[in-house]
Amino acid sequence: MIELSISADCHKGLVREKNEDMLLVSGHCTRDHSLFTKVDIGPTDRYIAAIADGMGGYDEGEIASEMTLHSLSDFFTQLPSNLSIEDLKDVTCEWAELIHSRILSQRVFLLKI
Repeated sequence: MIELSISADCHKGLVREKNEDMLLVSGHCTRDHSLFTKVDIGPTDRYIAAIADGMGGYDEGEIASEMTLHSLSDFFTQLPSNLSIEDLKDVTCEWAELIHSRILSQRVFLLKI
């Protein structure tokens, strides 16, 4: 068993008016708050932590980072447990292409509004 202490903080910084970055820690996404958790992980347990950089200064970076991490969280929880490394690589690449397409579609939609 491995015990992890995870502390994460996400804030807008000194330059931007809004924070476009987002954190994902064990199914919880946050943009403007700190997270702290302790986790015991066994040999068959799964755990995910990720950061999405919203590319400050680009249009709708906060939407892209949020869509990405919510989608990643769903993707991660639905992964079959018996995937080989090669299969995991393949499905992860498929997911990345899918979320990229969704973000581009959302961006086109927002530009039309």
